[in-house]
Amino acid sequence: MDWPPRSPDLTMMDFWLWGHLKQIVYGRKPKTMEQLKEFTVEAFEQLNSNRELISEVYQAFKVHLQKCAEKEGGIFK
Repeated sequence: MDWPPRSPDLTMMDFWLWGHLKQIVYGRKPKTMEQLKEFTVEAFEQLNSNRELISEVYQAFKVHLQKCAEKEGGIFK
């Protein structure tokens, strides 16, 4: 997939976090605002306890940033 290095996903939050959290929260199909809040808090707690996953994402993000720097604004795959 082409990935423009100047895209908005140059922050950890956009690179991975929001999509991951949405998948967890909406995968549980909240029916009320209270459930949405509850599921979101639980998803963050689950994520916070998974240090291995955070480390893997951080390493992938570092690779992404390095490719951005190497391409000097060009598109990479």
